[in-house]
Amino acid sequence: MLQNLPSIVAAQVLNPAPGSRVLDMCAAPGGKTTLLAQIMGGQGQIVALDRTHAKVDDIAALAAELGCRDCIQAYKTDSTKSVEKLDQELQKFQQLLQQQWLDEDPWQQQQAAQSSSRKLLLLLQDAENA
Repeated sequence: MLQNLPSIVAAQVLNPAPGSRVLDMCAAPGGKTTLLAQIMGGQGQIVALDRTHAKVDDIAALAAELGCRDCIQAYKTDSTKSVEKLDQELQKFQQLLQQQWLDEDPWQQQQAAQSSSRKLLLLLQDAENA
């Protein structure tokens, strides 16, 4: 597959080490994603996102063709919406912590921070599994 120059440059600049975790939020047709997998020596995890099933299928097919299917997981999702939702949740998390630090005693602050952290981690896991 002929890759375009920006995809090659992006992968080379990132230069992920074997065992890295990489999120490719605009992955189709898969050239950048598969080059990242090759740079990592097929060791690690690349989560490849794109907006349509057809594009996700193209990414998976190219990964299989180039022998790097094991470290690439392709998902259909709109990355811009995922980022917006995550940003909103991070802002809520920050506001909650700021308010609780002002209003509560240290033990309650710790409990609230742990609860909020768990909620944020669940949101991140849901986004990853979407």
